[in-house]
Amino acid sequence: TWSSYADLRGVAKENRRLHEQVDSLALQAREAEEARLELERLRDILDLRGQVDRPAAAARVIARDESGGARIVLLDRGTHDGLAPNDPVITPRGVVGRVIGAFPGTSKVQTILDPNSGVAALLQRTRAQGIVVGQGEKGCRMEYVSELSDVEVGDVVVTSGLDQIHPKGYVIGVVSAIGEGEGLTKVVEVRPEVDFQRLEEVLVLVRPPAAAGAASTEKR
Repeated sequence: TWSSYADLRGVAKENRRLHEQVDSLALQAREAEEARLELERLRDILDLRGQVDRPAAAARVIARDESGGARIVLLDRGTHDGLAPNDPVITPRGVVGRVIGAFPGTSKVQTILDPNSGVAALLQRTRAQGIVVGQGEKGCRMEYVSELSDVEVGDVVVTSGLDQIHPKGYVIGVVSAIGEGEGLTKVVEVRPEVDFQRLEEVLVLVRPPAAAGAASTEKR
């Protein structure tokens, strides 16, 4: 009887050990999967950096601010990494926004979802131009598009470069709806290509010091 009791205690102890081992292995597997996914995202960012024709810095999103309707993200790179106000921010999917505040180790980015944002844009298919502004969780809209312009749902919207901040040709989003604007214009609803709810890493296009200073002066 005592032997049976001892055997049962031994089995229970072994079961606990096996459960702990299973839990440990499961944790290691989850951590390995997370590391694999992060590596894939970073590879995409590095591939993108190899495609741009100017200096660029990869950065991680470390905080978000959506108070008062703002759509701001905080990055873990700053002036020590060459970042400055009005540096454009992108991902492999498209435009994120622009730097609006740069500090030694961090930077604030105003995303294209922010109601105070504005990006000079054009329709890739017809070259019709306008300004893309943010609507928070509703996405974006393209304003000042002539009512005579040929616009269709599904048209791709890209940067025009006319704001002298965002280089020409980067994807902003896709036309999702078309309505009447003020005067002789249309309001074009745009679904951003970047998934801001899953935004973790970005690429900041670093502007030459002279260009950064000039752009900052123009925006004041």
